[in-house]
Amino acid sequence: METGYLVLENGDIFEGKRIGANKDALCEVVFNTSMTGYLEIFTDPSYAGQGVTLTYPLIGNYGIITNDAESRKIWIKAVFIHELAEIESNFRAETNLDDYLRENDIPRTNECQY
Repeated sequence: METGYLVLENGDIFEGKRIGANKDALCEVVFNTSMTGYLEIFTDPSYAGQGVTLTYPLIGNYGIITNDAESRKIWIKAVFIHELAEIESNFRAETNLDDYLRENDIPRTNECQY
């Protein structure tokens, strides 16, 4: 797994494992404290062009259910999480979070050392 970095304007650097699309993103970084609803966050137009840090420690545990999306596309530019669930556990899941982000060309860094 390749190393990814979150580099802030003030010079702070956070290192993590890069999974998802293999590309860089220049964006404003915001955070969301929700425990669920990551797909809704990614597809919400109010997050257009932003990199979203999800503060809940485990993301991806129920997979991707496209009927739950807020719109037809992903609006975020990047996502930062602490830990990716290895297996999606919802019977409605159509794919897992990592594959969904790759298919939509969204970079992701996980296991950041906060």
